[in-house]
Amino acid sequence: MKNNPLLSSISSLILPFTILFGFYIILNGDLSPGGGFHGGVMLSTSFLLVHFMKEEHSLHFYEIIKIEKYMFLLLILLSFFLLINYSVLKSEWQMNLILMAMNLIIGCKVTIGLCGIMLIFIEEGSL
Repeated sequence: MKNNPLLSSISSLILPFTILFGFYIILNGDLSPGGGFHGGVMLSTSFLLVHFMKEEHSLHFYEIIKIEKYMFLLLILLSFFLLINYSVLKSEWQMNLILMAMNLIIGCKVTIGLCGIMLIFIEEGSL
């Protein structure tokens, strides 16, 4: 599939739209069905599509795993912040801001995690 210029150009053409739609799903997760997991799956699918179609590989396994660990730490810290400061956060916009931040972190973690899982399968299959 990597030698097909039509698939490569189409995957590069639809990449910005799928990324935009994935972030739209992530950021509207507090108001509608969807959220971090659904948007993260869409983002990882678009990144993996381009990764498979291009000759040069833009995703590197060890960097992805390191970033995923930082995202998990950030998610834990934000959860503790919300747990400690729950009584202080009385307004609705503050709670919506924290929910959007958590959806964004979860979406990035799901994106990175699924890309890492697929790269593990690819590396094991190429051995």
